[in-house]
Amino acid sequence: MAIQIDRDPQNIFFRCVEDCSEAIMITDPENSLVYVNPAWQRIYGYDYEEAIGETPRILRSRSQDPQFYKKMWQDILNPERGYWRGELENQTKTGEKVPVLLTITPFKEKDGNISGY
Repeated sequence: MAIQIDRDPQNIFFRCVEDCSEAIMITDPENSLVYVNPAWQRIYGYDYEEAIGETPRILRSRSQDPQFYKKMWQDILNPERGYWRGELENQTKTGEKVPVLLTITPFKEKDGNISGY
């Protein structure tokens, strides 16, 4: 099932995310970006159209090794934990390093299947 983002300016939840000063991105279950808010675009330098369909890997700075990401995904997918929170370093479109305090949480359908992150 494709993720539907209700971008209606009258939707209070959409307004909160759009107007937030923190970078927010939403992916589908395959980890393709389906939404990035204006703060994300401003911080990382990608336009909305450039980002959608990419994966968060476009932000990887190579400051973290593959073991770091393996542990991250173990935490996210572990039903007893169910999220990851920590610090890492991302990279903008122009190559500038950005220190980030990040939280990744899966969101689920009523049946418990993961819809995205």
